[in-house]
Amino acid sequence: MKASEFRKQFDAELERSTTQRRQAGHLARDEATGDDVLAEMTNRRLGAKRRAAAVGQAAENATKRPQLMSTLIALIADTDEKVEVRRAALAAVQASTFKTLEFRQWTPDYHDALRVAATDDDRNLRVQALEILALNKDPYAQQLLLQGLQKPRESLVRPVEAVRMLGYDVHAEHYPALRQIVAESKQPALRREALRVLAADSSSVDLMRDIAGDRQEDRHARTTAAIALQSLAPKEFAKVARDVVLDDEDDNDLRASVITALARSPEQAGSDVVLKVREIDESPGGNRRLNRAARDFTERR
Repeated sequence: MKASEFRKQFDAELERSTTQRRQAGHLARDEATGDDVLAEMTNRRLGAKRRAAAVGQAAENATKRPQLMSTLIALIADTDEKVEVRRAALAAVQASTFKTLEFRQWTPDYHDALRVAATDDDRNLRVQALEILALNKDPYAQQLLLQGLQKPRESLVRPVEAVRMLGYDVHAEHYPALRQIVAESKQPALRREALRVLAADSSSVDLMRDIAGDRQEDRHARTTAAIALQSLAPKEFAKVARDVVLDDEDDNDLRASVITALARSPEQAGSDVVLKVREIDESPGGNRRLNRAARDFTERR
């Protein structure tokens, strides 16, 4: 072997050896750091703020260190723990779920921990837990949310939050409670949320038609019902829309919403509706939003 070739081989071996030693050193330091973080976040003699900060550090490598991840999940479910630490653990583990393949081995344990947190005394913790479970279509969370709507005094979250979360995976057995809310609730935001979720219920066509066409109803509820009706029963929507558009005394914002929906509807608007919309478009000094909707309609036609 020539001296130059020997030198090149020697240099390559030296570089490989140096790299291996560096990597081993980094691994050892990572292990040591991970052990320190684990000890700090589980040390109940330390303050909650310091332990929560340690939890944040643990999140960075938790999917690569099973003991760290298992400890974080256990913290969520530990009702004797300080709530600040539990919230931090929930945030850390939830962030790790985006590493889908790496995290999936812990999914069952995580959901079990969330079910414990879903009934916790701390409102922020239980709302976050219920939200995550509902997004994952968890039957236990759906049961808790539905029970809260049926028995408001036992509700774990505000009714409007419960309805929104049920909407992530609404089932037929949820619809009667939602229709009851629409019929009886005095809270406009709650009624609108219930109407929005009922937009998937073919049995609610009559309800949507009645609300959309009732001038005594809340305008926002009417708008929500009209848009829901458009997807549930386009022909029924066209009938209600005609009455709204032709009525100069009806709410202008509602008329604008209905005209915008008509412009995108598969059902053809009647000639009287088209003429009325053109009249609105050509009327100077009218309601600005209504004029814009009319202009959009005529341009599409």
